[in-house]
Amino acid sequence: MTSAFATDIEEIKKGMNRLSTEQFPNSFEEALKQVVSGKPVIITRNGKDLAALIPIGDLPFWKRILEEEEDRIDVEEAERRVSEAKEEDLIPLQEVRKKAGLI
Repeated sequence: MTSAFATDIEEIKKGMNRLSTEQFPNSFEEALKQVVSGKPVIITRNGKDLAALIPIGDLPFWKRILEEEEDRIDVEEAERRVSEAKEEDLIPLQEVRKKAGLI
C-alpha cells in the first residue's frame, strides 16, 4: 500500500535539484548556497535518492508533517485491526478500566 504522503513526497521531489555522492565533495559549497537560499537539494547514489538537505528553518515544518503522517498511519492500523477483530475477542471498556484499577 502506497500512502498519500509517499505520493506527495514524490511530487515534491520532482522540482528539486539533485547532487550525486560522487559530485558532493566538489559541489558541497554550491549545494549549501542553494539550501540556504531556500532550495532543498537531494543527495543521490547510483541514481537513487538518499537524503535531502533542507534549510534549517524548514525543519520544524517537516518534523510536524512527519509526526502527522505517523499518527495517520497509526489510526489507519488501529481502525483496520478493530474492523478485523472478532466480537468474542473484544473486551468491554468498563472491564478494562476495572482491571486497570481505574474504577
